[in-house]
Amino acid sequence: MASLHETARAWGCPSVPFLACPLPGEERLSRHPLVEGYLVKPVSRRDLWDLLRAYGQKVTRILLVDDDLDFLELMTRMLGEDAVRRYEVYCAYRGQEALDLLDLHHPDLVLLDLGLPDLDGFGVVERMQATERWRHIPIVVVSAQDGVVERQPLRGGLIATKASGLMPSEIMQWARAVVEASMSGQAYGPEPPTL
Repeated sequence: MASLHETARAWGCPSVPFLACPLPGEERLSRHPLVEGYLVKPVSRRDLWDLLRAYGQKVTRILLVDDDLDFLELMTRMLGEDAVRRYEVYCAYRGQEALDLLDLHHPDLVLLDLGLPDLDGFGVVERMQATERWRHIPIVVVSAQDGVVERQPLRGGLIATKASGLMPSEIMQWARAVVEASMSGQAYGPEPPTL
């Protein structure tokens, strides 16, 4: 994936401000070829079905990994609602339990939360990458994790985070303030503009 600077140069607008909206942990997980996508909580039925439709008939066994038992129950119910297709669903509450179930059930797809109580989602991905028999299993990260994990700001860049998430109108308001400031030559201090 090209950097924002490379993209701006390729588009012929190197001085135009860009606003990037990475998912939590995206930078770190993008280095792992096993991570094939993201679902952001709360996960809708439509998002889940769109994801599964993309995998087609090659997915029959799914491993759900999350430390929220209610979320595991909800996802299991949603996966059982398809009258045409029946998935075998296995649930793990902890990272180590997920690794144990990988050997026991050989899932076709892993839906993985990042924030687990023992071995976090990053650790699960790293262990799967390091284990030959698990490398082929695709992983979709399911997360509502706040903040941006290990995200390095671009030189002259700005990273916007908010614990409760950013609404599209807030992002637009913030982007407008940044563009107006850059057009007027104004500079913000270490704190971003208040929304």
